[in-house]
Amino acid sequence: MKKDLLALILYSIVSFGFCLPLFLQPQNWGRKDWDYAFFLTEVQRKTLVDFGQVPLWNPYHCGGQPLLANPHSRFFSPSFITVLLSGTVLGLKLQIFLYLTLGSWGFYLLGKRLLWAGPALWFTPLIYMYSGFFILRVCYGQISVFSMGYLPYIWYFFLKARQNHFYILHLMLLLAFIIFDGGASFLSMVLVMLFLQTILLCRQESEVRPLLGYVALLIGTFLMAGVKILPMFEALRYSHPLDVLSLKDRIPFSTLPAIFFARNQADLLYFPKHTQSLLHYGWQEYALYFSPLSLIFFSLGLWKQYSKTKYPLFLLILAFLFSLGNFIDYSPWQLLKAFPYVGNFFSLPSRWLGIVLFYFCMIVGWGGTWVYTHRSQMWKKGTILLYILIFSDLCLVNGKALWNCFPIPPLSPSSTPTIFKQVNMLSSLSLCPNKLVIPSPPPSLLDHFQHHYPQLLHGGEIHLPNREIPRIYDDILNHFHISLPYGANSSMYPALLRNCGTLNGLGILYLKKAKIPALSQALEVYSPHFWNLPLPYTFSPNALQLYPIWPAPLFIVVNQNHQKGWKLRPSIGAKINPTSDGRIGVYLQKETESLEIFYFPHSFAIGGFLTASALYFYLFILSWIRVKALLRRRHLKEKYEKATTNGL
Repeated sequence: MKKDLLALILYSIVSFGFCLPLFLQPQNWGRKDWDYAFFLTEVQRKTLVDFGQVPLWNPYHCGGQPLLANPHSRFFSPSFITVLLSGTVLGLKLQIFLYLTLGSWGFYLLGKRLLWAGPALWFTPLIYMYSGFFILRVCYGQISVFSMGYLPYIWYFFLKARQNHFYILHLMLLLAFIIFDGGASFLSMVLVMLFLQTILLCRQESEVRPLLGYVALLIGTFLMAGVKILPMFEALRYSHPLDVLSLKDRIPFSTLPAIFFARNQADLLYFPKHTQSLLHYGWQEYALYFSPLSLIFFSLGLWKQYSKTKYPLFLLILAFLFSLGNFIDYSPWQLLKAFPYVGNFFSLPSRWLGIVLFYFCMIVGWGGTWVYTHRSQMWKKGTILLYILIFSDLCLVNGKALWNCFPIPPLSPSSTPTIFKQVNMLSSLSLCPNKLVIPSPPPSLLDHFQHHYPQLLHGGEIHLPNREIPRIYDDILNHFHISLPYGANSSMYPALLRNCGTLNGLGILYLKKAKIPALSQALEVYSPHFWNLPLPYTFSPNALQLYPIWPAPLFIVVNQNHQKGWKLRPSIGAKINPTSDGRIGVYLQKETESLEIFYFPHSFAIGGFLTASALYFYLFILSWIRVKALLRRRHLKEKYEKATTNGL
């Protein structure tokens, strides 16, 4: 126990040292998808802290979208407490440190369970968590990769459940945490590998009980995560399937050397160069630098420990075939995507590289253990040195990308407007770390720049150095209802800080985008019966309090998307009648002083009941096991004392 605590402390120190550059400028923003990560997290924090509401609806995203049902929402994640305590930007940076620590420690515990020894036990977890798969995706802002830190614990409890079936309860909770952490796509891969591992276990033990345990695991996970799963499934029913490009995506074999071994990972991340024409997505979707030196231990693990590594090797090969995507007709990826409904949860084939890395590190651990336990003292010292070189290489290659991924100073302080409005977001091209290019600005905006900021125009394009944006951001937002890109490919987060929602926001994989037209005036609630004049209302994310000032009958339009779950209070004399373009419409049949329209889907109430019941059952079983163990210990103690007394 003391050794495990020491390991946790050491991994915390290593993680803090690795993340220290992030905390030197704690409020700096990241580029690329960090805008979406900050945006989605801040909406959830703002909804809870400023309005005292559970973040069910996101009025700031593409004209209004379900928030809790968004697979990327992380409100119920245990790590969300860092956001509540430290704010959005610093809170997410603290989560990088937190998941690096917990993921490393989890792999250490798994190594102990697998009887690893020496430096393999201590250093292999660092190869897993500090590889390019985790670090470079974090650099890009794909915080759903945080779920990778749960994977070692899942396999640890999976192994323990073979001796004690009660550990399945811990597995259920961990899988629910992955869903709460925004890792629905990652969970789908984990469930596939757990299923295959269960089939291998059934074959090994010649019985079907492990398969029954797997079914119980699925049911228990569904119940524990019901508060997130049911709203998510309900929202998906009204959404389009995932991008069909994922069906065509593949990893060309010519790019594999760069994916595994190229040392210029930071350059490939921000300046794709020749790989851009070969790959459908950015480099962050393919990076998997784990240091070529680790192949030494991997080879030894296969050679000397084949009896222990044959099953991980089989699963590694299968995961690798999934990651290649559509490289041949009827590829494993195509077969996986062909499963009805379930196939939609497998977003991109390249994300299977995380599973490849996991089994790779398991084999590396066995290889390092063999060297340490079967060779001379000199070999043991050489093993330690080689592991140190591997970790140093990971820090130099992947650390370089992380330490430079938050270069953007925050917007200058500004009073937040009390009136919510929706704006358009300009797209941009990121050509270098400190400058963005707006290739096709609207004519009115281009004319404005010609008169006020001519130094930022270059051949009909607007070039925006980061240092210039703070002084002109509010000017453009107020005059044109346009959110300028601010150090990233999108600008949802800075717009949110000004109480604006972006009609054409990024980051939606599952949910339909809005079709709300951009309005020249901020008419968020109005009546087309009265010349589109604005109607008084009180705003909150989940609810709007309307104050009709005209006689009934009256039709009121709320400039947000209609989704199943919107309700009225009072409901007598009024009903929701969506507009032809999909916005919220309220038909008021009799006059009233005020009318509340609020979002509360039944799936949230049902899911909340299921989750609360499952957690209560989980705690009851744990308490029962604990009490039973204490009673047994007391009984044995009394029996021992009685035997001792009789002996005297």
